[in-house]
Formats: sequence, structure tokens, C-alpha cells
Amino acid sequence: MKLGIVTTHPIQYQVPLIREIDSRDGIRVETYYGHLPEAQQQGKGFGSSFEWDLPLLEGYSWRVIHERDGQETNENVPTCGWSAAYTEVDAMLIHGWQSWFMRRALLRGVWSDVPLLVRGDSNSMKPRSWYVRLLHRLYLQPFAKYLYVGESNRQFYRGAGVSSEDLCFSPRCVENGRFDREWQHLKGERASIRSEMGIRESAICFLFCGKFIEKKRPSEVVEAFEAARRASEIPMHLLMVGDGKLRSEAEAQVDDEAPVTFTGFLNQTEIGEAYAAADVLVLPSDYGETWGLVVNEGMIFELPAIVSDRVGCGPDLVHDEETGFTFPLGDTEKLASTMHRAAKEPEHLREMGKNARELVLSEYTLESAADGIVKAARDALSGNP
Repeated sequence: MKLGIVTTHPIQYQVPLIREIDSRDGIRVETYYGHLPEAQQQGKGFGSSFEWDLPLLEGYSWRVIHERDGQETNENVPTCGWSAAYTEVDAMLIHGWQSWFMRRALLRGVWSDVPLLVRGDSNSMKPRSWYVRLLHRLYLQPFAKYLYVGESNRQFYRGAGVSSEDLCFSPRCVENGRFDREWQHLKGERASIRSEMGIRESAICFLFCGKFIEKKRPSEVVEAFEAARRASEIPMHLLMVGDGKLRSEAEAQVDDEAPVTFTGFLNQTEIGEAYAAADVLVLPSDYGETWGLVVNEGMIFELPAIVSDRVGCGPDLVHDEETGFTFPLGDTEKLASTMHRAAKEPEHLREMGKNARELVLSEYTLESAADGIVKAARDALSGNP
């Protein structure tokens, strides 16, 4: 079976999954990208240009779609048109509908005889108007199978009229093996890493990791941390990793002597040190955080997570008192009290961290995600429910 995969551009979280599918016996993968982003495009939202420091175009077959005849192409970049793409695959997986490129992929596929699969991470947490819900129903009708990444995503599909028989689980995941190897290497260097970052040995370190943008609410983390620190005699530290337009606002909230470190953007081969230095991950995002893969990553490093009740991965990964804590979106007082409580219970934090690691490494894996996609493709081709 030859499976086509359509996505906007090479994404650090999707490429390992593509390679995992392509490694299966009897499966060949061809990936179709809309474009290859330049450093400036890649840095959108981070406030600076950069390129991922992991190879994202190696180990699998890929091409860039040119959407019209006569379009200029780079001779060093393999390309093809939609017609060619749909004639050379047995089934096509489209990664969501967040761009015109994805929507054109669906429209082109409707006129082919190729079964269409979809894997997005929209969830049922976000309130939507009746006409948006109707558009979702109409858009989703042509697909043969639907890959859901978590519970709230499953509920979204069911609310859009998708039958349970057409759903298949393909969990949202990261490259667990690579992060696990980093943790095994870095945990012995935790003390020196913390020292370099200015984190006291006895301090409970809270980590925010992501773009400094509205949906992730970095200023709320700083506000809650300052309130928790004032209410506690326990040493605490806040590690703010990332960059973006709200960074200056967050930095302005911090006194010069406050135990807060802003690292700026850390690339994929650097981020492990931040996880290794921390004790708890904090993600206060709104509905726009349809999953939150930073939680998967942190949990591999034995970090329990504190997330808002609108973070998409919450129902799946953050089990109160077992792998972390959930608080109401925008309630900085509750977030502060949760951080204060977490700091008072370091043994409980370590226990929750071990539970979190076990959960992610056992269930939210590339292997499980690939299994779901391969099963869905084969069922769609055979006509099985």
C-alpha cells in the first residue's frame, strides 16, 4: 500500500511519525508539502528567524506541490501537481484543514477515487457558532476515516456527525525515544544545568516553554508565580523558555532580584536542558492550544504539568493528583495557589512526574500513532467499518 500524506511544510513533530509509518512492512509513504519555509517564516511567533536544528527532509520520500502549470520551481526541490499526487497513491491522509493548502488537498481528492483520511487536533472545548459547526460537518463528509488524537478531539468529531465506526485512535505524540535518550543523559547533569541557569539547588523550578503569544498567556505565569512566591517560604524559581512579542511584557513584570530566568528561544537539541532543570511544567493556554505537545515532552523528563482546563491534552495527559493539576482558564489566583501547593509537596511532585512519564511512554507513542493511521488506511481501502 502506498500512503500519501499532505501537510503544509516539514514540521518537527510530524516528520518522525512519517518515518515511523514508512518503516512498516508493506507500506510506502509519499509526503506532499505546500512549501519549504525559510528561516524568517519558520520563526513566525517566536520573534526571531531560525531553522530547526534537526534534519526534517531526510529518511523518507517527499515532494512539494506546485498548484498550477507553469509555476516556477526550484530545480533542487522535487515537485509534482495534485493530479500526479492522487494517481500515485492508494489512500491520502490530510493533516487537518487549517490552511487553504489543506482545503485544496481535500477538494482535489474529492474528484479522485482515492480514499481520504483526516488527522487534525481540533477539539470540543472551543465554543463555536452554529454556522461554523455546520461548515465542519460539510467539510468532514468526504473523508472515509477520521484519526482522533485524544478524547476532546474524538468528541469534536462525534459532534460533527462522524460515526464511532469511522474513528480510529492515533495519539498526539512526540519523538519519545529521542527525548528519553536526552533525559537519561541529562539527569546526571541536572545540578550543573540548574547552576548555570541560576536556579538554587533547593528551589522548586516551574517551567513555561513556548511562544510568547496571546493564546499561551505567559504573563499569567509570571503573575501567578510572583503571588505563589510571596505566599511561600519555600524557595521557588521560574524558568521562562521561548520568545515572541509578549516577552517584553512578561519581563517587565519581574523585579531585578526575582528568581526568574528568561532563556530566549531554545532549539530542539537545546530544549532538553530546560526540561532537565525544571520540576513542574506550567501551560495556562486558552482554547487555541488544541493539544500542547510541550506537555508530552516535559512528561518524558518526569515533569508533572499544571494546565488550564482549556488545554487540549488535559483530559488525556493531566490527571489531577496523578500526573499534574488543572485550573480554570484565566484564574491566576487558582494557578498561584496550585503552584504554591505543588512547591510544598516535592515528594508528591516526583511521584506525579514518574506517573506522567510512564503514561506518555506507554500510550502516546509514534508506534501507536502509526498503528492507527495504517489501520485506518487499510480499513478505508477494504471498505471495513
